[in-house]
Amino acid sequence: MARLFNLSALLGVIVALAPSSEGVATANKQVEVPRELTYNLPQTFHSDLAQGFLGGTVTTSKKTQRLLKEAYNANFVIYDDEFKDILGKNPTLELVAQDDEVVAYEGGLWVADRDEVWMTSSVVVYNRTWISILKLTDNTIHTPSFHGDDFVTPNGGYYFNGTAYFGTVGNVTSPAGVVGINPRTKEVTTVVNSYFGLNFNFIDDVAWTRRCGKNYMFFTDYGTPAVFPGVANKGKLQIANAVWRFDPQDATLMPVILRSEVAAPNGVRVNADGTKLFVGDYSLTSVIGAANETFGGPSVIEYDLDEDARPVNKRPFFMARDAAVDGIHLDDFGRVWTAEDDAISVRDKKGKLLGSINTWNLRENSTVPVVANFALAGDRLVVLASTRIWVVKLGQQLVSGGDLS
Repeated sequence: MARLFNLSALLGVIVALAPSSEGVATANKQVEVPRELTYNLPQTFHSDLAQGFLGGTVTTSKKTQRLLKEAYNANFVIYDDEFKDILGKNPTLELVAQDDEVVAYEGGLWVADRDEVWMTSSVVVYNRTWISILKLTDNTIHTPSFHGDDFVTPNGGYYFNGTAYFGTVGNVTSPAGVVGINPRTKEVTTVVNSYFGLNFNFIDDVAWTRRCGKNYMFFTDYGTPAVFPGVANKGKLQIANAVWRFDPQDATLMPVILRSEVAAPNGVRVNADGTKLFVGDYSLTSVIGAANETFGGPSVIEYDLDEDARPVNKRPFFMARDAAVDGIHLDDFGRVWTAEDDAISVRDKKGKLLGSINTWNLRENSTVPVVANFALAGDRLVVLASTRIWVVKLGQQLVSGGDLS
């Protein structure tokens, strides 16, 4: 396994206010797109489902076409003035690490008290993934050794109450589950690894919250062999897709959202006051076609949480245009940040799109053509771009640490 190195220390690769060039996004180029174009385009038009809105839409209006192309080649696309406040006057984009392996794919936990971002390599590429840690104070990265309980193929995770939690995919001999890791000692403790003796399929993401004085953990479990071949190698799947809730006070684990409500649950997060749950549906319209979806779609679903942290009052928060919604994070203002194929999008509490950070131009040629996850770290956005890691310095303190991971 190749090791990441501190690229910025060697090259000083920080880019801001760089000149634009054809087909190449520049690090501080901002383009405003009228919101009306998201629902009312000049006649006639055509849009490729697999190419994204900005890059795949063609209209007969030369003015509109120039704007869409300019936005596609920008770094920051503004749909609302609130996004300008998020960006600040001079957002910067720094390439802090690069590697020849897909080491920066999932996770995106900000361990605030250590100013670290924990990430995992790609389960799409490797049958067995590993954890890497970025130290934001000096942009150094290392792959730690752990001790305690064994775990195989860590994926998404969450930092809560001094512990880094990871969902694991497992393999034929090691079950999928959720483990907790002490960031200081690197000791691993198993939290969940079965349901009445049955194996989980593919635990994708984890989130913790406090509700009415009690702590609760949510995690998503689904099996999609067509997308993740490693799942098929585990043999016959035993449990239907679901969102699960673990109550450590009552030592109780139960499914709280079934696949009849969310077909392929992926990302999961709770807002700061523990009253709302957000779940991503990983149904891949761009892969199998919208007409072939029996139910579900690439979207984020919002629930209220009752006093026992049970999801109620289901409603759609938004639907992605084409590809799946993967990583989900919430900032201290209640805004929802999502990784969607070629961009990281930001929406307000009502689901209104404020803006996006283009990510297609942050990747190298890679076997993983998407940015699956990222981290919010104070006033920084850490983009996990497969073989590269970028840090975007923004104009707002997005999260203050604590339990928003």
